[in-house]
Amino acid sequence: MLKPISLRDKSVLIVENEVIIADDIARLGHELGVGYCHIAFDYQQAIQQFVSYQPELVIIDVKLRGQQSGIEFGQWMRKESVKPIIYVTVTNHPDEIKQLIHTKPLAYIPKPFDDKVLKMAMKQGLSMK
Repeated sequence: MLKPISLRDKSVLIVENEVIIADDIARLGHELGVGYCHIAFDYQQAIQQFVSYQPELVIIDVKLRGQQSGIEFGQWMRKESVKPIIYVTVTNHPDEIKQLIHTKPLAYIPKPFDDKVLKMAMKQGLSMK
């Protein structure tokens, strides 16, 4: 019988411009048993926290505070890492969708998101090696 995966030592980076949504996603992570949910609100914070914490999963909104977008962070991240990305965003602009697909995300979940769908994607991303 397979032993269940412990997520207690795993970390997630949430890159989101809205505090309420970032906190909601962090709550879902903690409900799954994730030990650490770090939150960044802009591109620079996202890079700093990614480098500092080396999260196993990154959840990104396309719209961030400041000039740079979540897609730009996803592009930077892909140059540095193969860790899974989940986009949670309201964007439905074809050019933005095309750009985010080029970052090879694990999932693209439109807002408003269903908690069960996001938790399932998070669990999948955290179980990847």
